[in-house]
Amino acid sequence: MRRVPPQTLPQAGSRSSDHEVRTNPVVSLWRRISRVPLVGPWLFSTLFAIKTPFAAAIKPRFVSVEPHRVALRVANRRRVRNHLGNVHATALCTGLETAAGTLAEATVPPTMRWIPRRMQVEYTSMARGPVTCTAETSPDAWIDSDPEVHVAVRGVLDDGTMVIAGVVTLWVTSRP
Repeated sequence: MRRVPPQTLPQAGSRSSDHEVRTNPVVSLWRRISRVPLVGPWLFSTLFAIKTPFAAAIKPRFVSVEPHRVALRVANRRRVRNHLGNVHATALCTGLETAAGTLAEATVPPTMRWIPRRMQVEYTSMARGPVTCTAETSPDAWIDSDPEVHVAVRGVLDDGTMVIAGVVTLWVTSRP
C-alpha cells in the first residue's frame, strides 16, 4: 500500500485540488503549546512523559516537533550518567528512540500505524554534557510500498561533537 505524508492529505470534505491540509495532532499540539515562552516546550515534554512513562526516565525536553524532523535534549543529570560521569549509552539510545517515535507520530498518515523494528547505532564520542537527539527522514521515505521506514538519528553535544549516530527502522502498516 502506498503511504502518503500527512501534509499532502486533503481535509475531509475538500477537493484534492484544494491546498488545505489536515494537520497532525502531535504537530498541532506542539505548535500551539510551544508558542508560550519557556513554559510551552516544558509543558509539551511533561505531557509526553505522562503518555510514555519509559521515555520519561530521561526527562526529554523537546526543541522542535515537525513532520520529518524532531529534536529533543537529554540533560547530563546524575540519574542518566554512567560510572564515568557521561550520559549513559542506554539514555542516549532512549533519547534517539524517543525522537524517532515522536517523528513517526508527527509524520505518519492517520490511516497508518507504526512500531519500531530495529535500531543500529554507533557511539562516536563520550557524552560529557547535555545531548541534543535529532531524528530526520525525507518525505520520499514515506511514499513507498515498503513497510520499513529508515529514520536517521544522531546525538550532538552543544559544541557540535557527535556522540552517537544511527538508524531506527520503523515498521509502518495500514490500520486494520
